Amino acid sequence: FTASCQITVKEVVGTTVMIYMCGADLESDNGLASMDLDEILSVSGQPDEVNILVETGGAKSWRKSQIPNNKLARWEIRNRQFIKKSDSFTTNTNMGLTSTLQSFLEWGFENYQSDKYGLILWNHGGAMGGCCFDENNGDDSLSADEVYTAVKNARANKGISDKLEWITYDACLMAVQDVAEYNSYNFNYMLSSQESEAGYGYDYDAWLPTLYNNPGINGGDLLEVIGHTFMVEEKNLFQTWGDPFDQTQSVYDLSKMPAYKTAFEAIASDLNSIIGSNASRAKSLGQLIAQAREYGLDEYGDSCGFEIYDMKEALNKVKANATFSSISSKVNAFYNALDDMVIYEEHGEATTGCGICIFSPCYLSIPY
Repeated sequence: FTASCQITVKEVVGTTVMIYMCGADLESDNGLASMDLDEILSVSGQPDEVNILVETGGAKSWRKSQIPNNKLARWEIRNRQFIKKSDSFTTNTNMGLTSTLQSFLEWGFENYQSDKYGLILWNHGGAMGGCCFDENNGDDSLSADEVYTAVKNARANKGISDKLEWITYDACLMAVQDVAEYNSYNFNYMLSSQESEAGYGYDYDAWLPTLYNNPGINGGDLLEVIGHTFMVEEKNLFQTWGDPFDQTQSVYDLSKMPAYKTAFEAIASDLNSIIGSNASRAKSLGQLIAQAREYGLDEYGDSCGFEIYDMKEALNKVKANATFSSISSKVNAFYNALDDMVIYEEHGEATTGCGICIFSPCYLSIPY
């Protein structure tokens, strides 16, 4: 017996951008999420190889009339049209749950096959407190490990063995080494801000043409464009407002995270040996770190409790202290690994930054 069949092979190309848009009070008070959607919808020339997917929710009200206030919705933006793709949600599903993000990712993977995937988490950010605070569900948020679990499970369930190309936080204060490490297991590149971001967020109509003109663009190159266009727009706004320009953006090549982590843990091991069971030294270490540039301060310059500090400034303070000066050589080696991982960093003239923060809670007051 013989039989024949015809096989059609289709090359998977391009990029699918998945925007997890938890509107929160940014939308219900000021319409900022709708404003960013309008920016996306204003850009012409979208090629077939680029998909823009959006999940909306997490806000008590939306300025765009077609977006429901009382439940999630999924959309495709195609040729400047805002097309509803799913209206099966019957309740205001919590966008701060792992399962909600995972479901959105699985829907995108299944229905929009691409060579590259990018994820934008749109909302407030709170460093180690997470991002995507859902005001309809007690401001529940996604922690770094919840994002990690959602992406890992979605990839496994849909058979995606390769890492996703990039993740960005259109949110405040997410440029923390712990967040980057979690993301290194699922993504090739990451863009985030050390400082609080102005509410307008990314300048979508400024960077999308770059993607539309090059659908297969390397993630690191695209994220640098996203970060830089944000900085250009925000500098103009800050000058208009008469405010000091303190915004930051940085991109990580997450393939370099293992070397970065090894170098950092070598320093941590030495510090642990120096401190031993000496509570005074532990407190001193925390106080030295806290002398570095802290991000997320209020309008009066007081701490809001995020406890994140510029990594280089913090370690410079530590190694300059006689108690901890023996770590100097390892700190210098660590800086090489840091500079290798941070492939783009930009900050305004009113701030400083190396592109990544250390989380140092409560002066490291370890209970001995």
